[in-house]
Amino acid sequence: MEGPAASQTGLRIGSVVINCNDFEGTVAFWQEALRYVRPPRSGSGFAILKDPAGIAPNLSVQGTPELKFGKTASSRPASLNAASRPVQPKPLATPCVVRS
Repeated sequence: MEGPAASQTGLRIGSVVINCNDFEGTVAFWQEALRYVRPPRSGSGFAILKDPAGIAPNLSVQGTPELKFGKTASSRPASLNAASRPVQPKPLATPCVVRS
């Protein structure tokens, strides 16, 4: 995140992670599509592609034999995993009737 929003919050997206089962093909595709560079220290099965201008977030590509889709228990905070009962919403305001 760049620009006014980043300077106001102090937050910046550092990296976006992609899991894939065709590691070299995925890296080559995104490297060409984004014109990012791949530092020589990238290992096999994992690479970090970097914006040559240093402005946009990195793109991390990780090879995996099995892809998982959707949210898993490990992607939710522990407090949500423990709670199994639904939370009842509280009213925002008490309704009132005005009579004239």
